[in-house]
Amino acid sequence: SNKAEVENEEKKSHELVTEKLETPAKPVRIRPALRGILKRDANGVMGWQGLWGMDEAAFDGGITSAFSYTRVATTSVSQIPNSLCLRGEANDSDALHNAEFKGHFLMQRNGRSQKISETNVLFEFTTEEGFPESQLKVMGTGSNKFGTYTLEGTLDLESGEL
Repeated sequence: SNKAEVENEEKKSHELVTEKLETPAKPVRIRPALRGILKRDANGVMGWQGLWGMDEAAFDGGITSAFSYTRVATTSVSQIPNSLCLRGEANDSDALHNAEFKGHFLMQRNGRSQKISETNVLFEFTTEEGFPESQLKVMGTGSNKFGTYTLEGTLDLESGEL
């Protein structure tokens, strides 16, 4: 009977090993989307205002909220040709220099709007091979209470849409 118990135990341990393991679900990667206009206010300060959503689909009837950023400093001169400038801006404008912004976005939580502040949001404007002449590539980095993030997009020089 001892031999039978050992064989039974081996069979049980083998059964445990061969059970199908559940594959954990992959985490969902959220890619918030922002749509706004980059332009100067009445005082000449460069700003970016618009709407954001948790993804591109939010702009097709989903939930969007306002955002607003203001440039606080020019960090370095971008290598943007003077012939490329925002509509309404003169050549040699500082509008497209790499810059630091600060601002906020609103977030709907429990039926209420919560203001999330951000500082040290850095934008880099570059020309990109294959892009239309009226578009620049924009890369950004920043952080807020949810963590660090990167931004990637385009700036339409005709409309100011970023």
